[in-house]
Amino acid sequence: MSKKVITIISERALDLDYPKSGEEVFLQGLLKVIKEMGFKVIKVDSKRLFEIEILRHIKPSQIHLLYVPLKYLLLLKKAFPQSKLIYHVYYLSYATLPKYSEVKWRAGLTFMSLLVDSYLTTSLILARALKPIALFRNVFLLEPYYECNYCSLDNNYELWSSKAEELKHSMLRVLYIGYINEWRFPYRAILRGLSKLKHKVHLMVYTVEHTNEVVYSYRNITVSIYPRYLTDDLKCDVYRRSHFFLYLPLKNTAIIPPITLIEAVYHGAIPIVSSYIKKIIPTIPKINVVEDLSDLPSAIASLVDAVASQNYPFKALLKAFQDYYDKERFLSQLLPILKS
Repeated sequence: MSKKVITIISERALDLDYPKSGEEVFLQGLLKVIKEMGFKVIKVDSKRLFEIEILRHIKPSQIHLLYVPLKYLLLLKKAFPQSKLIYHVYYLSYATLPKYSEVKWRAGLTFMSLLVDSYLTTSLILARALKPIALFRNVFLLEPYYECNYCSLDNNYELWSSKAEELKHSMLRVLYIGYINEWRFPYRAILRGLSKLKHKVHLMVYTVEHTNEVVYSYRNITVSIYPRYLTDDLKCDVYRRSHFFLYLPLKNTAIIPPITLIEAVYHGAIPIVSSYIKKIIPTIPKINVVEDLSDLPSAIASLVDAVASQNYPFKALLKAFQDYYDKERFLSQLLPILKS
C-alpha cells in the first residue's frame, strides 16, 4: 500500500522509541502494525509549523491527532482539505483533572467534531461515552494489541504452576510499574495492607519519577523502588519473576484499558485490581478485585491460597484478556479506520 499516515503530536511530548506512558506504548504498537502493512508513517510536532508546510507536498491520506489544540486543527483543515483528520481520545475524565477542565475538555471535543472526520478511542466504555459528545462523527474503537518479543503466552500455565509451588514456602513478590501518586498508587494504604499479611513480601516499584534507587524494610515488607526505564526484555523478565501485579487506582489515571495490566497478565503476573478496573474489564475474576483498600490483606491472602492450591481460575483470567493478545481482532478494528 502507498498510503501515508501522519501522526501529529502536540502539547504532550511523546517518545515512541522509548515509551513510558500507556499512550506511547499503544501508539508504538499501532505504528508498528501500520508499517508492517506497507504504510509510510511520518511523525510531526504540530508546534513546528514549518514541518506542517513541508507536508503539503506529501498530501497525506490520514492525519492522526493527539492532544492537538483547536488553533492547529483549523490550520490543518485548511492546509489538507483532502486528508482525513482522526482525533485520538484516551480518556474523558481523569482523577487529577479539575471538574472545570473536564467540562472544558468534553466541550472542546464536541466543537472539534466540526473540523475532524472521526475519533479513535481504545475501549468500548470510552466509545459509548464519546458518541453523544462527537455529534455525527464516526467513533472508531481500536482496543490495544500486545505481544511480547521475548516470551510466549502459551508458557503461562507452566509458569503459574511453578509459582504455585513457590507460594507455599517463599516470599511474595509483588510488582507495580508506573507513576506514584495517591490516585494511581495509594502507597500508604498499600503498605498498611501488605504489613498485615502473614507472609514476607517484596514490593518492587518501577517508576521514572525517582532519581535514586531506594530500598528499605517495613515490618514484614521489603520495598525496592527502581528509578529506571524498562526495556522490553527487562520488562518481560520483571513481570515473569513477580507473583502478583498491583493496579489499584481509585479513579481513571491512565489510558483505558491500562497497558501495564495487559502486559502483566500476558507475562503471568496475577493482577490485584481495584473495583474501578471491574468496570473496564467486567469479566476479570472476582477473586482478583479489591472492593475497598481496607480489604487488601484478605484479598491477597485469598489469592495466595487459591494459587498455591491451584484452585485459581487461570482460564477465566486469560479469557478476560484474550482479545488484547489477538492480532486478528486488532486488524479487524484497524482496517476500517485505515480505509475511512
